[in-house]
Amino acid sequence: MVKNKKGGSGHKKMARKNVKPAFVSRKLRKPEDPLEIYGRITAVHGGGHADVYCQDKKTRLLVIRGKFKGRNRRDNSVTLNGLVLVGIREWEVVAPKKKPKCDLLFVYNDYHKEELKNKDGFNEKILWQNSTKKEVEEQEDGG
Repeated sequence: MVKNKKGGSGHKKMARKNVKPAFVSRKLRKPEDPLEIYGRITAVHGGGHADVYCQDKKTRLLVIRGKFKGRNRRDNSVTLNGLVLVGIREWEVVAPKKKPKCDLLFVYNDYHKEELKNKDGFNEKILWQNSTKKEVEEQEDGG
């Protein structure tokens, strides 16, 4: 066992039991159901919620599940303008003047984005339609 040289409350953050292999490429998750669509994070509110602009040109409130929080969030970071796969809640009744909710299913990293661009049926430009001119320029520059 590794000797505790650091001590304090942070000493177990990177314990051997929590360290994962360097880079394990996760399998690319594609929509398998008509209620699973691509989205772009437009605002992160905290508390497990964010706004997402979906492929069907609607803004929804994204609910970040526990699977993407805590120790697991290192590989699944939900960041502004990040590409995600969301599941629409068709069973939920939406109150007037409220955004419909959706659940986070998968977070795409840069490696996955390149694979998606090569795949037919994925159009990233739809996700950038309601964004400001500055955001579009940053995205085209690779930022």
